[in-house]
Amino acid sequence: MMSKKLTPEELRKVQLLELKVLKEIKRVCAKHDIKYFLTGGTLIGAVRHKGFIPWDDDIDIAMLREDYDRFLKVAPEELSPEFSLMCIQQNEKVGTFFAKVVLNGTSYRSVQQPETLGNTGFLVDVLPYDTIYDSKFLAKFYFCFLNFCVVLYSMKNGYHNGTTKLKRFVAECMKICFFWVPKKWLRHTIINYPYRLNRKKTDTMAYLSGRYGIPREMRSAYLFDGFTEFPFEDDTFMVLEKSHEFLTELFGDYMKLPPVEQRTTHQVAELDFGKY
Repeated sequence: MMSKKLTPEELRKVQLLELKVLKEIKRVCAKHDIKYFLTGGTLIGAVRHKGFIPWDDDIDIAMLREDYDRFLKVAPEELSPEFSLMCIQQNEKVGTFFAKVVLNGTSYRSVQQPETLGNTGFLVDVLPYDTIYDSKFLAKFYFCFLNFCVVLYSMKNGYHNGTTKLKRFVAECMKICFFWVPKKWLRHTIINYPYRLNRKKTDTMAYLSGRYGIPREMRSAYLFDGFTEFPFEDDTFMVLEKSHEFLTELFGDYMKLPPVEQRTTHQVAELDFGKY
């Protein structure tokens, strides 16, 4: 599959259009008192660069499950016509565990996304944080089962999982070996599985489809006790009050720049700025 490398001018335009999406999410969340927070590389960018990491081409925010559910409920009606919500709860073609808010009339499709998905424009990823077992042993099994279901479901929906030939080969083998597992069952499991533990009290939270796996994705529950505003580009957005502790648990010394060879963007299969 052919991929495109962004020019510096294209990358900056991508960033600014994604920032436009983030501002719309902020507006909706403020109206309905929904808590969200910058996370991952977006949070590092806010702290280290007061905006995007210079080579970054996406925005990640997160919400605790209660706020996430409320956002999914109000977003379809509250988002301006320029934007759309994409999530597995409302669209069976979506093969990701998390939701996305997309800028309509644009296209920014990675090589992993299927052409048949439809609306794949400039977007912001909205990641849910859920309760997980305090035990790393139990948490790993819980995490791995869900992600097995997510990968299998996404493969059945045409996603190209894996960034290397080996990973894509393994994913294709999964698709063949488990062809008999119904898509309907997988989707139902992905949507409902997190609530098994959200009804219980533990001292640990996690983004259950995180790329780093367990135990690295496990966060201390106390980190989510408070929120504040922090500058990002030309605006301010919500972050955890304990963002330093959050980033340290996830990345270690997050203020240290990575080696040049690790400063990469996504592999882009399709790019269209539309009217923008």
